Amino acid sequence: VVVCRMNGLLEVLEVKTGKRISHVDLGPDIALATVTAMAACPSMKYVLVGTSAGLLVFVSSEALLGDEKRVLHVNRMHSGPVTTIWFDDLGCTFATSSSADKKLFIYNALPQKAFPVMAYIDLPSPLLNISSAPLSVEGKPRFLELFALLASTSTAGQEDEGGVRPKMESGDTVLCLSLQIDDQANRVLKPCLDETLRMDVQKYCGKYVTLSEPCTGISVTVTRSESVKLIATSAQRLCLLEMEAKPRAVDQEPGGKVPAAGDGPASGSLTFGPVDILEGPQLRGGHVQRSLRGDILLSHGLDGQLACGLLSGWSQRSTSTLHSHRTGGCGTAVMTWDGKDIISAGGDGVIACSALVPTTADTRKVGAESLVHSRRAKTIMIDIQQQQDDASPMVNMTPLSCDEIQEGQKSLPWIERKIMEVQETTKEKFAAERNALVADVGKLRDKLLALIAENEEKPDLERLDRAEFNLDTEESSRLIQEGNRQAREVREELELKNIANEFLSELIRQECWDGMEVPGKALKGFHTDLEVKNFVLPKEDPSFKAEIAYLLQQRELELAELKERTKLETEAMPEVPAAEDIDPDLDEGGTAQQQHDELGLHCSLEGSIAHTLGGRHDMSYRQLELCSRTRVYFQIHIIKHSLRNMKQTFNKEFDALLMQKESEVGRTQERNTRMAKIIHDLDLNEKLFEPSMSLDEQPERLLTVEESEIKAEKWIPAEEREKLEEQARLDEARRLAEMGDRPRERALDQMMQGRLEIDPEEELFKDIPTPEFMDNKIKELWTEEERKIAKDHLATVSKLEEDRVKHKKALEAEFKKLQSSVAEAVTAFDEKLQKLHESKLERQTAICQEEMKLSRLSTWLLTEDELCQIDFEIAAELESSRDAKTELEKVIEKAEGDNENTRQELEVRLLDDKALERNFKRDFGDREGISDLLVKAFRRRPKQLRKAATLVTIEPMPQSFNRVKTPPPEAAIPKEMEELDSMACCPEGVDAPTWNLVVSARRKKMKSEKRVRQLNHQIAEMTSFVRARSKEKDCMSSVVARLTQRLSELRREREKFYGNLPLQLLLKQGQVEIVPGKFVTDYRGSELIDRSIIDKFNIDIKSLGDAKVATMLTGIEGKKGIYVLEWEHRKMKMQIEDLDRQAQVVNGLRVTKELQKHLIADNPRGEHHHYIDRLESSLERTDELHQQRMARLNKGLRNIKQKTQTREQENSDMDEQITARYTTVMDRIHLEKTFEPGDRQRLDKQKTKMNNMVQRSHAVTTAKRQGEQIASLRGDLERWRLKTFPVLPFM
Repeated sequence: VVVCRMNGLLEVLEVKTGKRISHVDLGPDIALATVTAMAACPSMKYVLVGTSAGLLVFVSSEALLGDEKRVLHVNRMHSGPVTTIWFDDLGCTFATSSSADKKLFIYNALPQKAFPVMAYIDLPSPLLNISSAPLSVEGKPRFLELFALLASTSTAGQEDEGGVRPKMESGDTVLCLSLQIDDQANRVLKPCLDETLRMDVQKYCGKYVTLSEPCTGISVTVTRSESVKLIATSAQRLCLLEMEAKPRAVDQEPGGKVPAAGDGPASGSLTFGPVDILEGPQLRGGHVQRSLRGDILLSHGLDGQLACGLLSGWSQRSTSTLHSHRTGGCGTAVMTWDGKDIISAGGDGVIACSALVPTTADTRKVGAESLVHSRRAKTIMIDIQQQQDDASPMVNMTPLSCDEIQEGQKSLPWIERKIMEVQETTKEKFAAERNALVADVGKLRDKLLALIAENEEKPDLERLDRAEFNLDTEESSRLIQEGNRQAREVREELELKNIANEFLSELIRQECWDGMEVPGKALKGFHTDLEVKNFVLPKEDPSFKAEIAYLLQQRELELAELKERTKLETEAMPEVPAAEDIDPDLDEGGTAQQQHDELGLHCSLEGSIAHTLGGRHDMSYRQLELCSRTRVYFQIHIIKHSLRNMKQTFNKEFDALLMQKESEVGRTQERNTRMAKIIHDLDLNEKLFEPSMSLDEQPERLLTVEESEIKAEKWIPAEEREKLEEQARLDEARRLAEMGDRPRERALDQMMQGRLEIDPEEELFKDIPTPEFMDNKIKELWTEEERKIAKDHLATVSKLEEDRVKHKKALEAEFKKLQSSVAEAVTAFDEKLQKLHESKLERQTAICQEEMKLSRLSTWLLTEDELCQIDFEIAAELESSRDAKTELEKVIEKAEGDNENTRQELEVRLLDDKALERNFKRDFGDREGISDLLVKAFRRRPKQLRKAATLVTIEPMPQSFNRVKTPPPEAAIPKEMEELDSMACCPEGVDAPTWNLVVSARRKKMKSEKRVRQLNHQIAEMTSFVRARSKEKDCMSSVVARLTQRLSELRREREKFYGNLPLQLLLKQGQVEIVPGKFVTDYRGSELIDRSIIDKFNIDIKSLGDAKVATMLTGIEGKKGIYVLEWEHRKMKMQIEDLDRQAQVVNGLRVTKELQKHLIADNPRGEHHHYIDRLESSLERTDELHQQRMARLNKGLRNIKQKTQTREQENSDMDEQITARYTTVMDRIHLEKTFEPGDRQRLDKQKTKMNNMVQRSHAVTTAKRQGEQIASLRGDLERWRLKTFPVLPFM
């Protein structure tokens, strides 16, 4: 898979794993443009990339596999971004389009002739999608049928609501083209093209078809019955349309009018009839594609879902969501050549590869047929390539160099180059005719100019008007009218633009200048990049000013009342000692520290530093006093007022410094004028510092346009031009009159060079003229008078030189003084600007802190309003719920009373009913033989009446209490009652009078039963009604309880809210013991503690820490003593063990081995000889050891002799030193004799002490050496003892 990013990075990815195989960067080749479209040729191994600059870059895909960039061809085809690149199924032809120039180019896809253009079409609107009917692979391709979907002008470039993702453009016009391709040359046949290869759609190759509704994508397929079907995506569905006539028939019967480029499309004779509606993407819009053969469809859109299935079985399609709809869904999707995989890319940057899963046997069959079809199509493509002139065009093409690529980028669009080429060809073709016409026109022009020149020489009466020489008056008048019309249109357009600009400027001026009390200005330093801006203040609203005055008046009344109340309370309290009674010494210490602490505490509690900068009003509340809505409202307004005053105070300082800068600039310019004159006089190479006021410092200059800012030549009307010329003529006449003979001015110019006063500086720079004799005569020929004149001249010249030197030094001193004054003024201003900047930073800090207070107080008000509103709503709902509950209680009470009355009536009716039955049995029970029949007849009832009686129990629950009367169930059965009462139902043996009595008794009994049933039914309804209302009452009670609890919780929350005041505190660094958050630190679980308490805690902690350290040191010393005692105890125990072991050795019996063997042996003599032999061997071994020892001793003796010789040499050296020192000692003895007795005794003591120390050192060394020898001997003795005398263990 080849993927191209917008920056021009081409990547080759493996389909199965997604691993990047290679990559090539086209960024340097496409310069600053971005990639807008990309497609790969199905037949040839190259990739086509389109850019935003209209370039088409052909890159070899074979070189991509080896990380090699091989650009085959670069061509600029469009004047805007390439939006569409399309290849046909066989890869013989491809097409490109751009939304900028609205042109569709059709190319030859074979690269043997640098991808030539076969034709192009002017489209009325941008191209959205293009598709073609599947080509038949049974024979040679003859016709290429294209279907292009054009965008509607109303939907182009729109965005979705909210700007989340771009709205997919839609169109309702389809351009149907049928191109006849030459198989040998692989190009469109010429009859439908002009010289620039432009197709005339109206005459030859196609029609415009208008669809019934707009769609976002189309695809075309051909069924087996050779009917062309168009699949269009529209409004979350796929519309299947069938073409009633094929486009290729249009070539034979051209007709119909087609709009030109830029006009609206018109419908042709072709129409698409609706066939079926299929389910499409879930979101509006989408695209649809078909497989190579056209049986399989692939749908994708903004919802990110891919749907793939058979056209005939779209309901059984397979769907998968591979991209997110939040990022634009799936942007593009393609099926591979073999139809096995689908590759898609979305706005989320994900490239997905999914396998085409066959859902049914038909799908697998179609996939196999598509594979066979693709192979056959590839075979045909190979045949077409072999028919070309070059056998392997890709091999023969050489890659472009960097210069060729750059040349292709800088070239003109193809259509412009083609038009220029056609013009050159036409010019060469008709060069002779053109030259002849130019010659004739030239002759005619010369003749006309001659007549005009001759006409100019004629007298006025005979001279013709210039317009009479016009050969084509109609064309001349037309051009004049056209020029006047264009000038009028341009004038109207400029007037409208000027009006719009004036309106905008006036609007901006009103909002940003006139509506401001203090407009924005910026003050810049002279030698620093520091820039300080003032505070922009809009004009204060009079209503706000009046409200502030009213609030301040109310606050004054409140403070006066508080003062009087405090005074009364103070008078009522007992007297306290006066301040004089307190010791002044106690009050003096810590007064300054107390004031400093109070100031810091005041800043901390106020939550800002505004009061230190004059930004706090005297009548404002403190933060702990803001416990009501009225106070919070007053505080918000007073803070706003204080902020405005603070800004106004800073603006006054800013304006004062701005005026100072203006004055400094003026003074510096005056000094620069003088310094420039000094530089000119002294011919210095110095640059002057020339300050000026910028537009940020004087923004009012933006509102006025100076003449120097207008670069264009000012247009002056004819009337005003005449007035200006007349005024210039009068001024020139006045000037000439003033330049006449004026004796006074002429005398002033001749005598005093036109000035009444002489400038001494200019006189210094004038040279004194040298007398003529000094230049003409030699010095020896001068006369006495001339010598005197020459002497005076030399004296004058030397004096002038001295004056010039003095003047130069004075000018240099003045120049340095002016320079230093300018530098000092500039430095002083920059320092003041730095201080002003620091002041603004402090004020901005205070303003931000006060604005934070405002936001907190506003939030408090909003929260309080919300709580009040919720309280009101809950209280209203609770009141309505209680009223509804009261109404239900009344209804239930009334219903229960009526139900009780009905039950009592029912009991009475039941007793009467039983009495009727007893009376009947009593009256007719004495008749023998017919009494049972009469009882049965008395109890007999109609069937419908019995059914009605059984249905009474399953009636639905009544909805209201008022429906207690039900229609009688016998109303519908009078006919059955008449049948039962007739004599036909009379038992045998019963006469008519008796039967009539029975019928009347039965009727009476049925009436009583009817009333009983009615009462039962009424009681059931009333019981159900009471039960339903009771449930509603319980529900309402729970609602009332819930609302009551919620209201109480809300009111507790309100009380807590009123008591939990929002405080803004200023905390210094190091005083916050809360872990800071990333953005805002949470102080909800923290407490505010006074600093004195913390200091006291720190002192207590320090004292306790010192005490703990002392205790720990005492414990350590005690532990050291315990360790010493334990060590001594262990030492004593070890000594005891050693002593016990020595006692055991002393008390033990020592028996030698020889004695044991002598006692045990049977032959003592043999043992004796054995002992002698062992002693001899022991003596021999001892002798050997002695010889070895003697050898070691001899060796040691030799070493000692060598050391002795060395010592002797050292002793001889020491003797010489002793001899030398003896002299020194004698001298010292001689000197000691001169000492006093006390000094000699002190020296004797020191010498004795030194000798004792030396003797002690020798004694200690000898003791250590002897101790070591004793320890070694003891070890040897113990070792030999253990070898000779075994120790028997104790029993």
